[in-house]
Amino acid sequence: MPMSNTTTSVVSTRSDEDVSVSDLAQHVQTLTDRIDDLEEEVTEKDEQIDEVEETLTQKNQRIADLRMTVQQGITQIEELAQRIEKLESEADEAKAHREAITRKTQSCDERVDELQAREFEKGAHLLAGNVEEDRISVEGSKLERITKERRQDLLPTPR
Repeated sequence: MPMSNTTTSVVSTRSDEDVSVSDLAQHVQTLTDRIDDLEEEVTEKDEQIDEVEETLTQKNQRIADLRMTVQQGITQIEELAQRIEKLESEADEAKAHREAITRKTQSCDERVDELQAREFEKGAHLLAGNVEEDRISVEGSKLERITKERRQDLLPTPR
């Protein structure tokens, strides 16, 4: 517990001949007690400082760890962004390729349909599995299904 710094010295208030040994001993004891109290306060303050420094060290380490975690997250985000860009580019290329294949397939289908229609108009017989009936337009607008000896369905043009 702190004591006042205004402790009056017994010696300074009395003249030299009035000071007794017991008064001096009591004054020395008071000063010794005051010194002990101050030393105790200093020790407590030193302990508090040590605790604060330890807490500060722990918090600084935690901050460093969090900064590292954030930096790793930023790096991972950048890598993922690059990967997304690459995948988007590949997807765009694949889409363009699919569209080209679709156009080419449609064109080929149209050609096959036209050739089949011409063949039917000439009286040809085609395997049913090779003909999409709903896409063929022939005179009379009707195709017949017949079965030959080999059990294959043929589609002839009606005559």
